[in-house]
Amino acid sequence: MKENEEIERFFAAMEEGGLDDSQASKLAEAIKGDPALLDRFGSLVAIERLLALGLSRDAGEHFASNTIKRISLQEEEGSQEDFVSWVIRKLRRERAVRVAFWGGGIAAVALAIFSLMSLLKEAPQEGGAAVVARIVGSETGDRRVSRDSDLRVGERVGIEDGLLEVVFSTGVKLVLNGPVDFEVTGVNSGYLHRGRLVAEIVNEQGKGFTIDGPSGRLIDLGTKFGVSVDEAGEMEVHVLEGIVDAMPKVGEMRRLRENEAMRFTGDDSKLLESADGGAFFTQMPPGRSAPLSYVRWSFDEEDGDGCLDTGYQLGEGKADAQFRKNSRGGVFPERIQGRFSNGLKLGGSGYLHSDFEGVVGAGPRTVAFWVRISEDFAAREGFGIVNWGSYAKEGAAWQVSINSLEQEGPMGRLRIGTNRGEVIGVTDLRDGEWHHCAVVLYGDRDGKPNTATHIMLYVDGQIESASRKSVLPIDTVPQGGSHKGHPGIWIGRNMGSWFSSVPNGLYGDFFRGDLDELIIFDTALNHAEINLLKDENEMPAHHE
Repeated sequence: MKENEEIERFFAAMEEGGLDDSQASKLAEAIKGDPALLDRFGSLVAIERLLALGLSRDAGEHFASNTIKRISLQEEEGSQEDFVSWVIRKLRRERAVRVAFWGGGIAAVALAIFSLMSLLKEAPQEGGAAVVARIVGSETGDRRVSRDSDLRVGERVGIEDGLLEVVFSTGVKLVLNGPVDFEVTGVNSGYLHRGRLVAEIVNEQGKGFTIDGPSGRLIDLGTKFGVSVDEAGEMEVHVLEGIVDAMPKVGEMRRLRENEAMRFTGDDSKLLESADGGAFFTQMPPGRSAPLSYVRWSFDEEDGDGCLDTGYQLGEGKADAQFRKNSRGGVFPERIQGRFSNGLKLGGSGYLHSDFEGVVGAGPRTVAFWVRISEDFAAREGFGIVNWGSYAKEGAAWQVSINSLEQEGPMGRLRIGTNRGEVIGVTDLRDGEWHHCAVVLYGDRDGKPNTATHIMLYVDGQIESASRKSVLPIDTVPQGGSHKGHPGIWIGRNMGSWFSSVPNGLYGDFFRGDLDELIIFDTALNHAEINLLKDENEMPAHHE
């Protein structure tokens, strides 16, 4: 009890501008181990930062109008009293501090604040300032950030590629999509300097979670929303579920509901047509507990008219691939020196066929391979490296290609197509060099993965900032399904050439390029496992 009374005396002394060095030191020690005191101290710092804003009549009126607007919106929701009570409590709590500021004690209070800030900054971090968030998941090649890292107020997290999952002590979960730069600013708040994130509030404790950015502020009212900040500092918010209060620096606060979106610039703000759920990764790839199985065509045979499956379990003895060619004068695939031992040259008129039907339904999967594309790659030569499934319905195909349709994305980039839903990478592969590529589909909590938020592309071990055309559910139809696909797996032939409804004059019938070490897994590999394939040509452990 005496300790609490002493802390209250310290805060009172702070308000009166009479906090000495000894008191400041003791208060700093107390704050380090108590999140509630840290939050209270943060409120005082926030008042000091906003002092200049408060001195502006226009800014004050802008704040007042936003507050009044928010109260009226709360009234529409039937919860006006909750918000008004919160405002009154906040004003009462900070009344003495505001009196100190306006009464002429600004310099003394500011000095105390900055003295405390210095003490906190110099205090050891280990066992020091309270942990308010934690990195619990990492899918990135950026070695500066590691999983299971504690985060304190003022710490920043940045990655250049991939995903990070951050969970606050209030239960708020963030998925950060690189390149991103995010700063923890409080026990239930953050500042997005650049990049993209999705915030999901899972309980009442996290309600009111706040994201600030260069062009405005977002306050959650129990929801899931995506935020982006571009290089110019312009912001967008996309409400995926629930309600968000959007407060642009220029313009009035607006309440946004599910499927609504807004863009803030330095000069104005405007509503967008609708929320774009496909612009954000909403969850991390899950961990794997089941044994790893796969089919593998290493293409290392010296001769013969096919290639053996040297994988583990998945192929069930029917994944060996046989050479085929175009009946109109095509040539079989040619054996060449590959990236590891032998490889295959596919000249644009030959391919391989396997009876294995592939990974079907909505199941997680990874397709990994080495590819070499010539500089003279043409528009009709990218489809398809490997494929299975069906064109009989949207989302039922699974075809990995090199994009050769300029109207759908940049040429020569890694592409996965599912029939009306494609994802296209950013790295131009048309340089005559070997590149390691991987396409990963990871499962959804509800078993409904889609092209927008559950596919990751890798080129040379790095996650691609891929473009996504649509949010299309994935349900790859097996060979024996109700919508019969082409028989088995094709390597080097366009799936669309099996279906008369597909205009192959536009897409082309065969792939032209060199391949090596083509592997299909029935699980979503992580970043480290993909790099193990790339660097060592070694399989991740496939049994316990």
